[in-house]
Amino acid sequence: ANARPHGGFPRSSALPAEKEQSHPSARANSEVRTDHLDRCPTPLPAVALQVAAVDAGCVWLGTLPPALRDALLCEAFPRGTTGVCGGLLEGGRVRGAHGHVYEPEGASAVDWSALGLHGNHAVGLERRGGAAAAVLDAVRAAAPGMPQDARERLAAFQPTCVRVAFETMGGRSIRPNGSLCGWSSDRLRTDNMDGTPKLLVMLGKAASVVESYKYSKSDVQALEVPLRPGEMLLLHGSGRSWVNAVTGYTPAADGHPASTTPFDFVHLQFLDLAAFARAKPREYEKLLKPPHPSPSDGSYKWMQCSYTVTCAGQPETFMAPGIRLSGSAVAD
Repeated sequence: ANARPHGGFPRSSALPAEKEQSHPSARANSEVRTDHLDRCPTPLPAVALQVAAVDAGCVWLGTLPPALRDALLCEAFPRGTTGVCGGLLEGGRVRGAHGHVYEPEGASAVDWSALGLHGNHAVGLERRGGAAAAVLDAVRAAAPGMPQDARERLAAFQPTCVRVAFETMGGRSIRPNGSLCGWSSDRLRTDNMDGTPKLLVMLGKAASVVESYKYSKSDVQALEVPLRPGEMLLLHGSGRSWVNAVTGYTPAADGHPASTTPFDFVHLQFLDLAAFARAKPREYEKLLKPPHPSPSDGSYKWMQCSYTVTCAGQPETFMAPGIRLSGSAVAD
């Protein structure tokens, strides 16, 4: 039978010892294609990763160097990308960082620091080379250190999509035994039997984030995995059926952020959605080209705005992507 995620998974037994010591114990105007990852021109070094089996269905890998992390996030905001973002809708007002009202109106030119508390988008992955290829090559090179089931699934893994979900804490904290946004299931699966691998890459400027997993939302115990920027989880098989939440967050020490980006943490996922696109074409199209949020949407509590990347960023010169932000008063 598939192993079940369990509570209080000891960090020292899951990850290399040196990783344990460093973790807290707490829980444009030209026509462009809008669905493909752009290749970043920055020369990228080869990376040797450490590997540790966390549980059946979950493998930890680390650690990507800062230059590769920044290049990867840059690639994930190619020109033409569309996404949704916003703050928290409370008492009829949308609040952003530190409780300030976040209600942009009309359309405006911004950079990625003006996207509210959170947002997400997805882009197709067809081009070869660049940071994405460097990461995937490093993960494949680390396969010999993985359990057999993970090795076999990774050998067949052909990611077609990258999904990005970013978060800025803005003064928020996570209470003990709580979560940031609740527990959620993985909706990017063809069906309940879909165990296609998903590679989660942690990015951003936080010191660490605790990713927690349960077999179902009703479970009390959870598998907790602290991740620092540059560390990854390969979820496969039964691991794709687990529900997930962010249950811990440690900010970077003053003056020592892990990234030059404004996001406290970013979930960047490599996904093979070929079968998903065939089985659920409308959902796949909405994933790549989400409509402008409407108050009637179930997700409007979190996402009230939309954005389009008009100019790709340049990590080597610290230039942020150019973005057209459409506020809550703008319809598609």
